[in-house]
Amino acid sequence: MNTNTNTNTNVKTQINRVSHISRDDQLSIISVHSFDADNIAGLFSNNLYGKELPFGNLMTMLLMIEDCMNTISWPQQMADYRKMNKTSDLRNRKKALRGRQFQLPARNTPPEWKTNLPLATFGVRILFRTVSGWQGVVQCLETGHRKKFISDLELIMFIIDELKSQSH
Repeated sequence: MNTNTNTNTNVKTQINRVSHISRDDQLSIISVHSFDADNIAGLFSNNLYGKELPFGNLMTMLLMIEDCMNTISWPQQMADYRKMNKTSDLRNRKKALRGRQFQLPARNTPPEWKTNLPLATFGVRILFRTVSGWQGVVQCLETGHRKKFISDLELIMFIIDELKSQSH
């Protein structure tokens, strides 16, 4: 009985922690420093993630975003909300996440990225995660253009379209 009470307290603590993430901490910044043939390279950062990481291609950028969401537990995946037995699911969550983790490729930040302005900077706020993708809002900070996206592909297409329009 005492163990069950401790488990319920841990569940409530974790749920409260997730619900108290500020809107500023939900925002991720993607600074694009290189754009060539629909491939981008740049820096990814998030306040709660605590890292500014360089990426060399779109796939690495997407993996960084996913790793950030898993690390800060925001937004939780829709499947996590729909479990009937939340106590046992939360106990097994870390084990399940370990199985989905991946090794991000090591990459050093090129020195010119520290001194040169990026080609474009995007603020990304992912509001929902489902099995099939992400939903949220992205904004190009240079142009002010903003778009609600309902899939990873829409997010990528917005970033690439903005970069193409700025290069012309």
